[in-house]
Amino acid sequence: MGGTRSLSSILAVVPIALAMACAVGDVHAALPESRVRAETAALLAGPDPLVLGRERLDGAALRALYARHGGAPLWTDGRAAGAAGAVHDATLDGLEPSDYHAAAIARRLGAETPRQQAELDLLVSDALLHLTAEVHAGRRPPRERTQDIALAARPVDPVGLVLGAAAAADVRAYVAALAPAHPEYQALRAALARYRTLAKDGWPTLPAGPPLEPGVDDPAVPVLRQRLVVTGDLPADTTGTTLYDETMQAGVRKFQLRHGITPDAVVGPTTRLALNVRAPQRVSQIALNMERWRWLADDLGRRHVRVNIAAFSLRLMDEGRLVEEMPVVVGRDEWETPVFSSRITHVIFNPRWTVPAAIAREDLLPKLQKDPEYLGKHGIRVYAGWGLDAEPVDPASIDWRADEAHVARLKFAQDPGPDNPLGRIKFQIPNEFDVYLHDSPSQNLFQRPVRTSSHGCVRVGDPNGLAAWLMRDMPDWSVEHRQEVLAGWETKTVRLRSPVPVHVLYLTAWVGDDGAVNFRRDIYGRDEELRVQLRRPEAPPAPGPLEHDARRAAS
Repeated sequence: MGGTRSLSSILAVVPIALAMACAVGDVHAALPESRVRAETAALLAGPDPLVLGRERLDGAALRALYARHGGAPLWTDGRAAGAAGAVHDATLDGLEPSDYHAAAIARRLGAETPRQQAELDLLVSDALLHLTAEVHAGRRPPRERTQDIALAARPVDPVGLVLGAAAAADVRAYVAALAPAHPEYQALRAALARYRTLAKDGWPTLPAGPPLEPGVDDPAVPVLRQRLVVTGDLPADTTGTTLYDETMQAGVRKFQLRHGITPDAVVGPTTRLALNVRAPQRVSQIALNMERWRWLADDLGRRHVRVNIAAFSLRLMDEGRLVEEMPVVVGRDEWETPVFSSRITHVIFNPRWTVPAAIAREDLLPKLQKDPEYLGKHGIRVYAGWGLDAEPVDPASIDWRADEAHVARLKFAQDPGPDNPLGRIKFQIPNEFDVYLHDSPSQNLFQRPVRTSSHGCVRVGDPNGLAAWLMRDMPDWSVEHRQEVLAGWETKTVRLRSPVPVHVLYLTAWVGDDGAVNFRRDIYGRDEELRVQLRRPEAPPAPGPLEHDARRAAS
């Protein structure tokens, strides 16, 4: 969609054109509707793709729209100006007016002939067919399951949305109301406007040099101070010398916390890199995460668990209020944790771990080839197959180097114990990736700032706290009873009385409870993938199921 004019030129033209439309009065009302209808029908009868100048329109969708409207024009009586305003407002939601015929519409506002009015009507209708759906459900919503995302598509009726816009008293307000009502989305919307303003002048770049530590005297300190003032990490009236004083320490720590960096107040390579990310890049990052929020259901659940992969965090939410936040460990690069929504249905105490075939082949087998006693040392049993009635096999009878294909047919299962990678508690989540939440015996991993160490599942920093919150309406499962079951080392599976929604998300920008904008590193490169997809005229075909999906069955 759209022509070749730059966004800045379009934004300059649209307000002028809107003013012109108001100045000329109700020009459209003076045009005979029958003649505009005839011109519209003639244009719709043309070949696909329907092209008006440099603009390509969705002929099939337009024909369906006008058929439901009885063939009559939708944007007479001066209503096209309001629709043009809605297109101009696309920037507020991180979208580009140039993708919705902004310049072509602006040029035709105040149309004086039936042909021009018909072209304007079709351009506005085509723009809103896309804009209303994309503000509501995303520009590139996941339509099919891929190797890293599976979210239910939000139902959208573009034709119905446009007819609703045409009947609305205020088109701009109607389109704005289609955006997600989630407070998190609205906060990002406000942050986007703020960072667009910052991007006009940008912020200073901190020059290369040694780390800046509290107490040092360095000519780069005033540049650092100016940089922190721009983004609100220091008060606007902060002044000082080249000395890195206590005020600077507080500002640097605030910046580090907002960016997921250890708040040591030292401007080393990681902090310097984050400081020097350009303002337009942060604008783009905010817009990408608004797109991700548009993919989500309107109702995430009164009580729900929210995992943010990129932030290595899990939040317990109740009536929109944060109850508890805890650290998590997510998948490493070759075992990325996927994005999906589901429900936690069971809590399993002292879980038994069935080793996924891919993990057995890629991780377990090499260890066995080096140390044939590895299974016995870690309490792992071997079975002849994957069936429930599979017979146990003596590991000593197997030549672990002889026939890897035969090994692949074996099932490995680890009993509950201190070395079990699932820890003491597992939280079952039905999903097509076979991913779940669980405890971990490697508690040291939760102290790392970057926690990408699992095989795709999510390791939880406070499994006992999560279990208590999930089971709070089950009085027979008091903390004493849970501890008693754990102490016995016997596997116990408990169905939750009320399954709790869980949303595993990938958000690299959000607004914190304190109003500060947080950014995180794009650990899996998904921001860049989404940028590429949003630049394409058509969404890329979804790949088929990939082998490594099946490998995410444990961490």
